[in-house]
Amino acid sequence: MTISNDNMKLHAKEIINAADMFGVPSLKLEAEARLVEDTVITIENVMDLLVYAECKNCALLKEAAVDFIVDNKAEVIEKLSFANAPGALITEVLATIWRRELNEHIIDSSNLASLRISELRTKAHGKGVDVDGSRETLIAALKSAYEAELEAARAMPLPEYDDDDLLDDVDEESDEELEEE
Repeated sequence: MTISNDNMKLHAKEIINAADMFGVPSLKLEAEARLVEDTVITIENVMDLLVYAECKNCALLKEAAVDFIVDNKAEVIEKLSFANAPGALITEVLATIWRRELNEHIIDSSNLASLRISELRTKAHGKGVDVDGSRETLIAALKSAYEAELEAARAMPLPEYDDDDLLDDVDEESDEELEEE
């Protein structure tokens, strides 16, 4: 069974709720991505979206809402109250500012904390790690996956060669290069 684009767009939150309740993370992630894509975040709805994202563990939606706050900080400071904001909102806002500054100066994206949710999810998917979770969950899972790969690589025995085999391999490669020229 597939859900039409129109239904996904109209009922994204309901689909997220149902997928979350019944443990269907792929559907939840698809509906969350559609909600983020189709929702115009405004001063009027940003706090509601943040609370919903926090409640349903929708990291992509939370990131989009925090991005809106950072991008519109002057208007946000003037018009919003943070009295009912999720507890970690200030940390998220500061982390977003830090990630942006870091990414402006560092081209190497090996620091997982500097990556956006979509980038973390792509890396997690590539490693076969569950992509449904908070930023912290994704980073922890990726670090575990990288550590496991490193341990597996360290545990692999090195191939044993005797010196004559190595010299034969070098001679064969040299002969092949000469023949190509």
